[in-house]
Amino acid sequence: MIPRDSDADLAYEVDSLSESYRSAEEDDSDTREHAWIGLLGMGFLAFIAGWAVASYDYSAGFAIAALGIALIIAGFLSRNWAAKQRQDEMDDAKAEEQFHQFEVAQTIQDNTSVRRADREKEIQEIVKQVKSTIKVRCQFCGTLNEENATNCESCGATL
Repeated sequence: MIPRDSDADLAYEVDSLSESYRSAEEDDSDTREHAWIGLLGMGFLAFIAGWAVASYDYSAGFAIAALGIALIIAGFLSRNWAAKQRQDEMDDAKAEEQFHQFEVAQTIQDNTSVRRADREKEIQEIVKQVKSTIKVRCQFCGTLNEENATNCESCGATL
């Protein structure tokens, strides 16, 4: 796991990477989405041209019209394929975004757990230091003695 300055920095970095990835995919899907329109247009023109040519040469006109119909069918198939690809990409992007969100949440949770454990250690060290620094003052000479001492270290009086 890569150490980060803060959880907010990590979340921002993941969001910006996801956004740039999505915009690149949208550019590709726009190109695919417009390709089927070109196929439909060429198919329609070929179909009309085939009927126009059919008045002079029936077999050539029929062949051009059949090519036009094939292009129209290819255009519709391409449109359906592009729609399916777009849906698959959206599902993949959603799954990837959920994974990134889970990863960020897990990292934040791990960082929080580590910080909590570090704080608990610091608190325990402070408690140890405080316990070791508790002194009892002798009422006769004023010398500071350990908390559990029974006699003064300086004068020997009972504490």
